Parts: sequence; C-alpha cells; structure tokens
Amino acid sequence: MMKKISSIIFLLFPVLFLFAGCAGLLEDGKLEDSKADYQLQEKCGKKCEEFFRKEYGNGVLKDGKMIVTYRNHYNKKLKKCLIMLTTNYFIKNINKGYKEKFLFDVNYKRDYAFFHNSGIITFCDVERNRCNSEEEWVSLVKPYMED
Repeated sequence: MMKKISSIIFLLFPVLFLFAGCAGLLEDGKLEDSKADYQLQEKCGKKCEEFFRKEYGNGVLKDGKMIVTYRNHYNKKLKKCLIMLTTNYFIKNINKGYKEKFLFDVNYKRDYAFFHNSGIITFCDVERNRCNSEEEWVSLVKPYMED
C-alpha cells in the first residue's frame, strides 16, 4: 500500500512541479508589482502615523473634549499617500458636539476634502464639489480611499 502511494506521488511530482513553475513564471511581474505596492503602502502608513503622532499625540486633546482618529491609504492610481482625519468635539456645558473630517495628501499637504457637522449645520466639500451629508461625503471620498 505504501509503495503504491509512493509511486503515485513520484509520478505526480513532475506534473505538479511543471504547473507550479508555469504559475510562477506567469506571476513574476505581478509579484514584483505586489511587492512594490506593499512597500509603498507600508511607507505611507508609517508617514501617516508619524504625522498623526506629531500633530495629535495619542489623539485625545483638550482634556478629552476632542478626539482625533485617522485612517491612511496609499492610492496607486493617484500615486498619493492620503490620510483621513476624523475629529469629534464634545461641548460639555451644552451637552452637544460636532464632527469634522479632512482628507489630504501627507507628502504634499494638499487638501482633497472637508466635512463639518455641528448638529445644526452640515458643510462638506470634495475637490470643490459641495455635498450636503456625511453619507454623500463618504461616497465622494470613497474613490480616493480604495484605489
């Protein structure tokens, strides 16, 4: 029984090796592209973290009345390192707060989008395209954060 299994493996090994070799040849270019993409994403992530820590520390400011978080993304299509900052402000004496979001290129300090909601007024802009809600802003910003 063991001899039969060994014979099957011995016969199948060259076929498997051939397929694996062909797959590797076909994907060499893709592998290099993936490696370069990964390195750019990693570099962008470090750059955004460095920027965030320098500007906002741990993200808790003004005795906890302001919380800032971020999300980073390297956009291959635009070749840009983008950071999306979300700031939540809490106004204790009136028991309200407001939210702001910014999207910009960390390397060139170029703004792409801004969102502000005070609970009463909402203002947003993505590349000079005005919007009226956070959902609309998220939809307009989505291509920047996915490509």
